[in-house]
Amino acid sequence: MKGPHVPPPYGISLPVRWKRVIDGDTLEVILPSGRTSRIRVEGFDAPELAAELGMEAKHALESLLEGSDGELTAFTPLPEDKDESGTLDIDELLRAFSFERLRAYLFIGSIRIDLWMIDHGHVKIS
Repeated sequence: MKGPHVPPPYGISLPVRWKRVIDGDTLEVILPSGRTSRIRVEGFDAPELAAELGMEAKHALESLLEGSDGELTAFTPLPEDKDESGTLDIDELLRAFSFERLRAYLFIGSIRIDLWMIDHGHVKIS
């Protein structure tokens, strides 16, 4: 699979497994604990499903993910009141974000999903 290869941003690294694509910038994933959660992919803004090109963005993300083994790495920033040495559980992390969904940069191996979607013209930079 070809795509932009960029080092990951800083923050917490979580191995996740994708379950389904909600829209062009939101996935439902399985966390290491086995819990299901949503992740809003950082770095771009996809059209809403009802908007022009919304379904195209969703299908592009599905196509990219279906070509993978399902394993992703999510890099999410620490909440402002935590530092790299602090303890943090996943529920606390989810509460730190709106809609109780993570906001994260996602990688399939070394391919950064936001840059792939932008490079292929499916979304705009946020």
